[in-house]
Amino acid sequence: MIKTNIDILTIQRCMKNRYPFLMLDGITEADTMHYANGYKFFSNNEWFFQGHFSDDPNVPGAIQLETMIETFIMTFLLEPEYQGKQTADSKISELCFYRRIVPGERLDCHAELASLRRGVATGTVSGTVNGEQACSCKLTVCIPELMIVPRRNT
Repeated sequence: MIKTNIDILTIQRCMKNRYPFLMLDGITEADTMHYANGYKFFSNNEWFFQGHFSDDPNVPGAIQLETMIETFIMTFLLEPEYQGKQTADSKISELCFYRRIVPGERLDCHAELASLRRGVATGTVSGTVNGEQACSCKLTVCIPELMIVPRRNT
């Protein structure tokens, strides 16, 4: 089911992240268990710009990555059975940064869920600024309480 214009209060009901590590400002569209389109507007007063760097502010790669991860987990956290579950990053691969993001710009992320089995989700995310590619990665994220861990015979 496609959902549009998901606000920050709904996002907070779905995920555990809170300020200063809740990056998403909104989800423009999501087809639960398939994809999510989210965004983060970087205003000049963001907490990290003073240290990165006061004379040449730009968005740290870790912040861009966190925004991509949060967009990705919304592909499944909007589903009632997963809503509010704790998530953990398991694997980040093919992480690329293509351009600087500076104050006043908006990062738009498109995340696609490839699979979610036994509490392990895989997929891809790409981020753009004004239609220009800014960052991308492949992700594996787990929902620890749903992971099936094989028993060891002792």
